[in-house]
Amino acid sequence: MRVAISYPGSVICAPFLVLFAFCSTKGGELQHPRLDAFFKKYPATVSVHSMQVPLTFNGNPQVAHFRTRLLAAQNAEVNFAGHFIVIEWGCGSNCQSGAVVNALDSNIVILPTAVLGRAFVRESVLLVNNPPSDSPENDRSRPEWAAPEYFIWEHGEFRPIAVSPAK
Repeated sequence: MRVAISYPGSVICAPFLVLFAFCSTKGGELQHPRLDAFFKKYPATVSVHSMQVPLTFNGNPQVAHFRTRLLAAQNAEVNFAGHFIVIEWGCGSNCQSGAVVNALDSNIVILPTAVLGRAFVRESVLLVNNPPSDSPENDRSRPEWAAPEYFIWEHGEFRPIAVSPAK
């Protein structure tokens, strides 16, 4: 399974190069054996591959500030939970924000904030903020504030299912 992993820019990655051997690839799709089985546990059926309706903001003040970034969804492929498009942007040092856009009705929901990127796949409803590194040994020195967080997309919102403590 190809996992979409987004990481912040090199400024944030530099202190964590030991933790994240694949950190230099921003927004790329990588193999991640520690997450593959977990994504398969929370499947989604892929129903479309791109936006099916024009993007509308429906007066949502929470997303109006990010209009330019969100318009990128119009030309993006579905990359999350069967018919959603994840769009991301920075919100300061050690901060990644973003939204999911429903490709079927253009509804927009803000993502939970992350500090060390996200992992997600088109075929799963699982979203991982601050994904674990490629080996458990590397995660032992991870700061507590950067612990992986796991969310399930359910009924139009992200429901936390587990937070793994830093080791």
